[in-house]
Amino acid sequence: MKNFVCDFGFSSAKWIFGNRKGRVISVYQDRSDGETLIGEDALDNPGGVAYIRTPQHLVKYYPLFLEKCLDEAGVHDEVKVGVGLPVQFYEEQVRAKEGAIAVLGRTLLSKRVKDVLILPQGIGGIRSYLIDAGRNKAGLVLGIDIGFNTIIYTLYDPQRSKVVFTDTLYKRGISQLAANYLMPKIADFTSGLSMTPVELSRLMEQGYITVGTDRHDLIPEIRTASQEYINNILAEIMEDVKANISITRPLETIVFFGGGATHLKGKICSDTVDVIVLPQPEYANARGFLSFLEG
Repeated sequence: MKNFVCDFGFSSAKWIFGNRKGRVISVYQDRSDGETLIGEDALDNPGGVAYIRTPQHLVKYYPLFLEKCLDEAGVHDEVKVGVGLPVQFYEEQVRAKEGAIAVLGRTLLSKRVKDVLILPQGIGGIRSYLIDAGRNKAGLVLGIDIGFNTIIYTLYDPQRSKVVFTDTLYKRGISQLAANYLMPKIADFTSGLSMTPVELSRLMEQGYITVGTDRHDLIPEIRTASQEYINNILAEIMEDVKANISITRPLETIVFFGGGATHLKGKICSDTVDVIVLPQPEYANARGFLSFLEG
């Protein structure tokens, strides 16, 4: 069987199949006829959309988004699938007999999906880095996965192949950056407009806003807001993890990935540790998951 990865998060479901990849935006619309529209199909349909907000939402809608990703990838034959959940939620659920891990192990199976491997988001990005560029790392690696509604940070010991410390911050990431740091800077352009957090995330990706016939470049404001946000959030994270860093196990590398990391290139540097933003950071977890499937 071929391998297929679907890394479903609060902004989008990223998929990798062979040498192709894509994503489905994490919005949906439950229609009165019982059908659920996913991604762009939901956005294009009148009546408004809902967006994924909690880990429980992820579990409930994972099968529908996985099927949508399989369709978009053109998968017809049987596949083995790797999927991810936020690492702290994953660790809580893996110990529960009827938790999210057990539920997904059943609900994700279908005519096309014959085997499922459920993995912790955050670890996937670190795995991707270690395989591609960090093979010789001896010191601790801090992976910071900046998503749409979460920031997952994981302190990892490559020598022991062990997670030293991990935590998940909810209602952070791009949604917080956009709402608390960017919106005040672009209020003159957005006053009176109603935008969901997912639409704000897309606004940051495109770098401009169109109001009527006028198009306004937002790149300067996005860059300033991103710099302010990462300075504050990195200080908070380092305060939390420093108790787990010892003289004999120094921090050697900080690796940023996740969709939010696209806004951080060139904004972070250090004289004491290597600071890296992974290439195509929104697919870093998915690339790591694929390496687990491939053994």
